[in-house]
Amino acid sequence: MGAAFIAHDVPMCHQQIDAAEWQQHGGAEVGSAEEWSNRVCGMASLRMILLAQGQEAPCLTELVKAGVAIGAFSDRGLLHASVAELAASLGVRGQAEAVPAEDLPGRLDGAPLIASVTTEFPVDGRRGGHLVVLRGYELGLADPLILFRDPSCWGQEHDRVRLSRLAESYAGRCITFQPFPVPVTTAQDHRDPDDAHRDHRSHERRTARCARSARGRRPAKPLTSAWGAGAGRSVPGKTANAVDAQRRSGREQATVGQPVTPPPLLSERMRRGSLQHDD
Repeated sequence: MGAAFIAHDVPMCHQQIDAAEWQQHGGAEVGSAEEWSNRVCGMASLRMILLAQGQEAPCLTELVKAGVAIGAFSDRGLLHASVAELAASLGVRGQAEAVPAEDLPGRLDGAPLIASVTTEFPVDGRRGGHLVVLRGYELGLADPLILFRDPSCWGQEHDRVRLSRLAESYAGRCITFQPFPVPVTTAQDHRDPDDAHRDHRSHERRTARCARSARGRRPAKPLTSAWGAGAGRSVPGKTANAVDAQRRSGREQATVGQPVTPPPLLSERMRRGSLQHDD
C-alpha cells in the first residue's frame, strides 16, 4: 500500500554551474565556475524556493555575485541570515532560526524550508555543512519520510529520508519562509522507503555525470516524485529551467498564484541576525 504525503511543488536546481552561464553573466570576476559549484548549495536551494513561490529567479551565477556583494560567504560557509535577506530582496520573506528536528514536519505545512544537514545524511556524528530544501512529509507516522530537494550530485538520484536519519546530521538550523500561496497536495508513492539510501551506481559514474552537466553536455536527470500526481502513480520531477520556460509562456499561472514583482536584487540593509553558516 502506498504512503500519503503532504508536499510542496519544488523544482530541482543543480548546484553545478554551467560554464556558459558563468561566462555570460560575468562570474569570472568572483572566481571559477568549478570552484563555486562546490559552494553554492545554499544559493541553489534559494533558487528552488523562489521558483516554488512563483517568483522570477536569477540564475546561479547572478545569485553568487549578489551573495558576494552582501558578504554572504564567510570562511566557514554561507551565512543563513544573508540567504534570508537575499530572499526578501527577491520577494520572499524568510528568516534564519533554530528548529528542532521533531518540529520539522509541522513546519512544512505552510512552506518548504532550507535545512542545514550533512551531504548524504550520514550517521557518523557529522552535522551541517550542506543546505537542502525540505518540501514535504509522510502522513500518519512517528518517523515519517521527509521529502527533499538536494542540489548536489547525490541529490539528483535521492529525494526522501526518514526523519530519524535526517536528525542524525541535522545541525538544528533552518531558513524558513512565508506561507506559500500554492496549496500543498497529498499523493501516493509506492517506492521502497529505503530508496533514499540505496545507490546502485558507482561514485565514479555519479561524478562523471555531474562533470558533464557542469560542462553543459547533458542536463542533470530530473528526479521522479509523487507531488501532484494523484493516487498510486508518480510523475517526472520538473527542473528549474523547465519551470522558468513554462512561467514565461504563462502555462503555470493558475498553479503558482499571482506573480510578484521582485524588488531590486541587492538589499541595502546590512545583514543581521543569525550567523549560522554552511558551505
